[in-house]
Amino acid sequence: MALESHLTASPPQRWAGWGYEADPEVWTNKLLLDGETQYWLGDSLLIGGCYQPGEKSAMVYLPKQSNDDPGFLNLNAPYQYFEAGQWVEIESTWDTSIPVLAKVGTAVPTGRDVQTVAPGDRRNPAKLPADDVRTLEIFPPKGDSGGRVFTFEWREDDGISAKPEISVFCLTYSSSSSEVRVSLQHQSGSFKPVWHKIGISLPVGDSRTVVTMGGAAAPMESQIAGAPAIFQIEFS
Repeated sequence: MALESHLTASPPQRWAGWGYEADPEVWTNKLLLDGETQYWLGDSLLIGGCYQPGEKSAMVYLPKQSNDDPGFLNLNAPYQYFEAGQWVEIESTWDTSIPVLAKVGTAVPTGRDVQTVAPGDRRNPAKLPADDVRTLEIFPPKGDSGGRVFTFEWREDDGISAKPEISVFCLTYSSSSSEVRVSLQHQSGSFKPVWHKIGISLPVGDSRTVVTMGGAAAPMESQIAGAPAIFQIEFS
């Protein structure tokens, strides 16, 4: 998101109506207009909040782009799917969590859960691990996508150069009731990341398998009760 913001001047944190200007609710509701109760983090995550002691839930509006809007997924228990264009009450105890909803059809790229050394940094006095892990958390529809294919792009660079080479990577995916079909491409740019494999993480409780667009089943990397299932895909 930092690279996208640098190149396009799009802020990482965005008004709830950003990209949803055709939805009249974003223009008529005072809570949405003042931007104090919810916001977009990039294009994928809708963030809400519980701001008063003792609160156990929050009202969040799910903006709608079109009649075939794929909706949202609650990323906290009970992990339910919602249609767009409505207010929903999200369980979220004020001192333990915040509401986070994913836009169905998007993705979030993640790395190691510890500090890493940038790929272009030749100094490493702290002996930090390399930034050599990439997992894409994807949010497919609950069932069949009806032939609809979702596309997600992300950018990477060496993390240190003043004028870096930037590569664009593209994920496409669709779903049925039994599997999620994915395809990955290095779309443009000369930067070569350190990672050579990429994980595909399904939502918590999603028991479908991941297959490539060529039909090959992806091997499962991990499946822990109460955690997302992760599949591993070779990437060159």
